[in-house]
Amino acid sequence: MPMILVISNAWAKFASFHSSLKSLLMTEKIVRQSHASNAVYGLGFIGAAVYYLMQATSFGMGVFGFVKAILWPAFLVYDVLKHLGA
Repeated sequence: MPMILVISNAWAKFASFHSSLKSLLMTEKIVRQSHASNAVYGLGFIGAAVYYLMQATSFGMGVFGFVKAILWPAFLVYDVLKHLGA
């Protein structure tokens, strides 16, 4: 009787692991489908970095411009919501 219990317990652990692994892989597939938005963000980052670095008059402003280039989507959404009155 204990042998059946051990096999049953091992099978339950395997089934739990298998379902967890399957859900993890399905989640990864969903995340990987956003290549176009990554390209748009990357091109926007390059353009913003070039713009802000060209406008910088000191090293500190260049660092600040680089940070602004990383965060440009947040500034964009903030301004759009401000203009919409939200």
